[in-house]
Amino acid sequence: IDVLVTHGPPCGYLDAAMGCAELTRALWRCRPSVHVFGHVQGYGCVLLGYDEAQR
Repeated sequence: IDVLVTHGPPCGYLDAAMGCAELTRALWRCRPSVHVFGHVQGYGCVLLGYDEAQR
């Protein structure tokens, strides 16, 4: 997957404690190049790689 767009955020990433744990697990499985989401009424950008130490 190159780009993944979802309504809500994954758990633990700019989510204001509203993120989805299953989405986080799915991201680690499919490892898209870019994930864009909304829903949380803030903004931000985080550049992360898939480093096992971050899990």
